[in-house]
Amino acid sequence: MKHNRFLKKFISNMNDKGTTLVEMVVCFALIAIFLTAASSVILLISNMYYEIKGESYAKQVMDIVIGKVSSEIEGAKYNDKDFINNLVLDGDASNIKGTRASMYDKTDTKVELRVNTEGYLEIYYYPIEDEDVNVSRSATVWKYSDKMYNGFYITDFVIIKAKNLNDYKNLGSEQEQKLQKYDVTTTGTYGDNVLVVLMTMKSHRYGEYKTCRFVKMYNAPDVIPDTGTGL
Repeated sequence: MKHNRFLKKFISNMNDKGTTLVEMVVCFALIAIFLTAASSVILLISNMYYEIKGESYAKQVMDIVIGKVSSEIEGAKYNDKDFINNLVLDGDASNIKGTRASMYDKTDTKVELRVNTEGYLEIYYYPIEDEDVNVSRSATVWKYSDKMYNGFYITDFVIIKAKNLNDYKNLGSEQEQKLQKYDVTTTGTYGDNVLVVLMTMKSHRYGEYKTCRFVKMYNAPDVIPDTGTGL
């Protein structure tokens, strides 16, 4: 009898301590709220991670490309008697990616900076035929490997004279709108030998990024007579 009473009391206590339906519903509701909050935080952190990662990759690629362009412009030769030896900027409609810049480098080789249809920078080396020194070389094209771009490609490539920045101010022109997108100031005084390089790179994964750099031609004077072509 004592054992039966003890067993009944034990079973009764077990039933009294059971979980009710209301408690289970509240528990599941709290779990759902915590999971929703956690997933939102994880999504936010993930988006921030990819944004920072994309910006880092874009900066690395843009620094390499615009650094190469800058080095070619900085070392370009200048001849005050023969304008064809000077930097020539060609931004006509036939060049769908922007400006083509031709110049003579320090080795007296004529080169052209341009962006191909794939969105990659190319440096075109013109053929050399010099009978006086018995030198002959066919035209060649130099460019970085596709892997270097890490999925990015150039969508806009523009080179303009820095001294012309003020000419675009308050004109509502296409050039001014472009400068505003690049956050380029239109104030200040610059010499004829200072250029502005604007470049936009895009990745299907990380989006679009812009960069701007002022470049000085160290082998050209601050004031260059107007030849009608080039600088």
